[in-house]
Amino acid sequence: MAYLNFSEAGFAAAVRSDNAAAQPEKASFSALEWLVIALAERDRPSSLRAPGRFARAAAALFGGVAERPLAGARLEALRRVAVLARHRDGNVPGAEMAAFYRAGFSTEQGAALLASVAGAKARRHA
Repeated sequence: MAYLNFSEAGFAAAVRSDNAAAQPEKASFSALEWLVIALAERDRPSSLRAPGRFARAAAALFGGVAERPLAGARLEALRRVAVLARHRDGNVPGAEMAAFYRAGFSTEQGAALLASVAGAKARRHA
């Protein structure tokens, strides 16, 4: 009769990794994503629009910086939702939330972002 030792570390690690894969992803962001959220606190809603010819010319003439979107579409979607959530008291348009989800974020991450922005705003006004 064959005997299989289930207490071996290899089997236990395989079971743990299978269970971890089956559990849903928690609402967390990477360090870079949290940095984008923190930096978005300083952005104005006008940063969401592409700068026009006049804004680019004024920036070049007076030494200002024309607002530019982030290089990565995923991080830009995160920044846009963070800016809108801050300036609209958490009322983010559905199209922006759809772009946020299409960028690969989960609904849990969306809820965590909205809660984080609301908490930061409450701390500033307390």
